[in-house]
Amino acid sequence: MGTAEKTVKVHRGRVTRKLGVTSVAELVRLEQRAGIARTEKHKTKV
Repeated sequence: MGTAEKTVKVHRGRVTRKLGVTSVAELVRLEQRAGIARTEKHKTKV
């Protein structure tokens, strides 16, 4: 069982507001700088 697209969008929206970023690209850059962004190597198979 996967995570619904709507659930992901809601959580992403809450995180972007709390972190004060204005775009998904900015959020990804922030994740990369923090060292928490998922890479192809770390993705799980569904």
